[in-house]
Amino acid sequence: MKLTEEEIATIEKLLSGFEKRARTSRWSRWVSLAIPLFLLGTGVYALCMAHRVSGPLSTYYQGLLPEGQIVGSDVERYVGIQISFLWLRIMLYGTGLLQISGGILLLIKTATDWNKGTRDLLIAKILRSKWEDEKANYDATIQRDN
Repeated sequence: MKLTEEEIATIEKLLSGFEKRARTSRWSRWVSLAIPLFLLGTGVYALCMAHRVSGPLSTYYQGLLPEGQIVGSDVERYVGIQISFLWLRIMLYGTGLLQISGGILLLIKTATDWNKGTRDLLIAKILRSKWEDEKANYDATIQRDN
């Protein structure tokens, strides 16, 4: 099988990329493990805060009405407080769930790619040895013909 110069350059680039990825995989896999753990931690924290905020609103409303008198502005203020706490709960639950799901997905991806550098290095070594054998055979054929 004869290869063109462009294919040879592509093979060399692919093999050097495999070898470079194998060299950097040691520290990059630990960094890629820290990111999903951070996301999981902040997601759990956001869910805890959302649960804490979702307590009874009467605890936040104590002392708002003076001496049991209900005035129109007090009702508006109470409704405004309820809406703001509802919005805060929605945002915290949404953020927490999004961060936890993203952290789980990244953790799964990190776990599946954990030894990818070793695999890439083995592929590069096998391809290089095969490539060197074919190159030597090709060079010997050319010298014999000349």
